[in-house]
Amino acid sequence: LAVAFRPRRWLLSAAVSPSKMVIDAGYDVPVLAEYFDWIAVMTYDFHGNWDKQTGHVAPLYYYPGDTYDYFNANFSINYWIEKGAPSRKLVMGMPLYGQSFALADTSSYGLNEKSYGPGE
Repeated sequence: LAVAFRPRRWLLSAAVSPSKMVIDAGYDVPVLAEYFDWIAVMTYDFHGNWDKQTGHVAPLYYYPGDTYDYFNANFSINYWIEKGAPSRKLVMGMPLYGQSFALADTSSYGLNEKSYGPGE
C-alpha cells in the first residue's frame, strides 16, 4: 500500500495497540515505521468495567496500585519509540469519553475500588 500511496501523496496510517504484550507478540515496529506515515497508538481503554475495579480509562502515568506498571500512555509511547518507531510518526490516541462503574461498596469511590460491572 505504501508504494501505491506515495506517488499520489496519500498518507498511510495504522491504529495500533498500546499493550506491551501485544507489541512484543505482534508487531515488527521498525518495519511498520518504514511503511506508515503515522502510527496512532490507542492509548485508551486501559481500564474499564471489565476489570472489576475502578480505574482511569487512559492514565497518562502509572498509578501505584495498578496491576501493571506498563498500562499507561507514557509507557506505551516510550515503548514504541524504544522498539524503533520514530517519535515524529507517533500519534497518541485520546478518548473523548469515560467509563462508569457499579461500585461493590458505595462508600468507597476512589481508584482501584472493587466494582461488579458497568454503571448506569
